[in-house]
Amino acid sequence: MRKIYVCKLKPGMILAKSVYGPNGQLWLRAGVTLTSQYISSLLRSKINFVYVLDPFLSDAQNEEIVSDQARLQANKLVKNVLTNIKQGKQGPIVDNNFLKVVNRLVEEVLDNKDVMYNLADILSTDEYTFNHSVNVCILSLLIASNLRYTRSRLQDIAVGALLHDLGKTKIDKRILMKEGCLTNEEFAIIKMHPVLGADILSCRQRDLADDSLKIVLQHHERCDGSGYPHQLLHHQINESARLVMIVDVYDALTSDRPYRAALQPHQVLSLLKYSGNHAYDPVFLQTFFEHVPAYPVGTALRLSNGDIGLVVKNKVGKTFSPTVRVYWAEGKEPYKNEFEIDLAVEQSIFVEEVLSEEKKEELFPLYPKNE
Repeated sequence: MRKIYVCKLKPGMILAKSVYGPNGQLWLRAGVTLTSQYISSLLRSKINFVYVLDPFLSDAQNEEIVSDQARLQANKLVKNVLTNIKQGKQGPIVDNNFLKVVNRLVEEVLDNKDVMYNLADILSTDEYTFNHSVNVCILSLLIASNLRYTRSRLQDIAVGALLHDLGKTKIDKRILMKEGCLTNEEFAIIKMHPVLGADILSCRQRDLADDSLKIVLQHHERCDGSGYPHQLLHHQINESARLVMIVDVYDALTSDRPYRAALQPHQVLSLLKYSGNHAYDPVFLQTFFEHVPAYPVGTALRLSNGDIGLVVKNKVGKTFSPTVRVYWAEGKEPYKNEFEIDLAVEQSIFVEEVLSEEKKEELFPLYPKNE
């Protein structure tokens, strides 16, 4: 399947991944042929992108760490929790229903802990906060499960990750969604959200595990003391918070926001790789790199020998070395028969460039069913 922005959809394209509404209701089922009416509806719903069938990637597999159902259940849970707090409702936050969702996420991640992470959310711009919390939870669990943490520890990490932005419910939405640069005063307010979140939990959840609470309070700290709210150093930061902070940065930077466009995965990984050694825990950073591909399946690449192709597979531990199905010789002439190169094996060849979406569409056009 291929990720495509809704504004570029054409009638006749076939949906490869189901689209759900903000409350988990099914809007469009995978396999449906898109019409002008469907596309208009997606645009009105502020859906950023969808996945459609891709003739060039019909046999490529995008493995999921958790099911759509589990992800949707978690998203709805976080949305309800944050909405209730914003409305001033009282009572415990982490109740039996909350733990039921957490246990399902933990179970599914443990079943798929050898899978590479893929960005596969289909979300509206209004759903960012909830989806971000769920993404951070799932990827944090994936990293933690490969560090052989106990199930109890995984549950505590999941709770903290799902609630890590809890304090933003107390911050004016006009500041959170501001499109321009924040003033110093506005940024100072943003920097209070870890403390606000921890205060909410301390008051309403007396039995909360220390790991969960510290994730909320410390996920913006940095190991070199450059973070906030308390400029802690590595040894002063909770271990689980040191893990979640990496995931939080990654998901935030690879997501579209009102004030900036999303960075591509390889760009964020390069930033973390070359500038994050002092700010982040090196052990967690290494495990993170092993499970997050720089070039997700479907990415169009120009290789160092000039050939152009599409990523069809990623391997755990080979973040920057995908398997590429080559179609174009030096980007000029199509090969008579495409072939695959495993960059982890053919180490003399490397990725030269990630092609733009426009160039990808030019070389690998999606042909609607009715054309």
